[in-house]
Amino acid sequence: MKLFCIIFFTTIMFCQSLAQHNIVVKGKVIDAVTLSPIPYASVFNKELSYYTLADSTGKFNLVVNPSSENFYLVISSMAYISDTIIIEKTNSDQLKTIPLKPDPKNLPVASVDAMTAKTIVSKAILLIDKNYTDSTFIFNTTYVQYHFEKNNSQKEPTAVRLIFADGDILQQLSGIDKQLKPKEKVKINKVLRSNVYEKNKEEHGDHLMDLLEENPVYHAMGTVLNIKAISYYRFSFDTQVEGNTSEYKINYELLQTDKPKLQRGYLMIDKNNFAVTAFYKEEYNNSNVSKRAIYSSTVPYKWNFKTGSTLINYKNKNGKYFLKSCYQQYEHQLIDNKTHSPAYTVTECFELNVSSIIQNEITNQNSKNFTAFSNLYTIKTIYDESFYQKFLKFSFYFLDKEKQQQFMNDLEQRLPLDEQFKKNCR
Repeated sequence: MKLFCIIFFTTIMFCQSLAQHNIVVKGKVIDAVTLSPIPYASVFNKELSYYTLADSTGKFNLVVNPSSENFYLVISSMAYISDTIIIEKTNSDQLKTIPLKPDPKNLPVASVDAMTAKTIVSKAILLIDKNYTDSTFIFNTTYVQYHFEKNNSQKEPTAVRLIFADGDILQQLSGIDKQLKPKEKVKINKVLRSNVYEKNKEEHGDHLMDLLEENPVYHAMGTVLNIKAISYYRFSFDTQVEGNTSEYKINYELLQTDKPKLQRGYLMIDKNNFAVTAFYKEEYNNSNVSKRAIYSSTVPYKWNFKTGSTLINYKNKNGKYFLKSCYQQYEHQLIDNKTHSPAYTVTECFELNVSSIIQNEITNQNSKNFTAFSNLYTIKTIYDESFYQKFLKFSFYFLDKEKQQQFMNDLEQRLPLDEQFKKNCR
């Protein structure tokens, strides 16, 4: 009985301790001119990765756990000028009225060329089977995967777990009810792999096949290009597009505030044929959705998603659009299953660039040796010096020159990369 009481009161004190750190920010977003509520405005703190949307009346409640007495929130909405406000811990629970000024450079959700933004997106979705090839094809690609890890004692994250690969992708397609049904397979030609891994010792897999499934043209479920879910999104024209007047840039936001991930981004759509030429998506952990914390004694950490972004570009070849590139980045916190506190922050980066469309007509002969799994952490290919030179000249999408140099230094602390690559090749 005594032991039970100790455990019970320890649990109560732990929960009270967590509750004392959490605060609730309450506010209402209004139009600075008309004073009317702005529905579904975004409320965001980038440093702490807190994000939510206001409701249909402009009100929001945001549960945060700030590390300092004061912190900032960015309030934004389509067709309005964003505003940054300071929140003080001591009066965070007081309802704040936040006025946003209309942006004269940005159109509201109205019409351009007599069509609404939503109408243009709907038309682009319905024309996918016409604008994108509906026959099976093969394309060659360069795939890169690398991670950054940071524990509580580090000021800057450390680069780990690099993969640089060349592969052919078999894109099998069939058209049913104007929807393209995909099935991807891969054949790895060359791979370079580092020997530097995370200190957290968590197991990781490569994400090549996962990245291919982020293509919303062929995998529309859960994205803005799903015609059945288009009513759950809000759209507006972005009139600040510079240089290119042949395309619409349409911003979108997911209006379902009860989802664990909140989503927003933009689409680039050709004005002539309504083909989607670029797709961008940002995702944020919805701190207002209560999640039951399940901790396990069998594994050291619980993964907690924070933020993510995906950019996909398409190119036109002989009147049909194909994948050109895909870039994705995710940030997670690793929560210690014993202390229930954050131990590591891990950022995962994935880059895919299409070199060429190899084949438009597929036979049984040239589709051999393709598999449903890439196995980039275990497969061994013959070391190719020219492929290593290609790696040295490669421009990483998520790294500028300074970060790329630090990236290389991190990976070569114990052994030069070319020696690491050779050890992992045949």
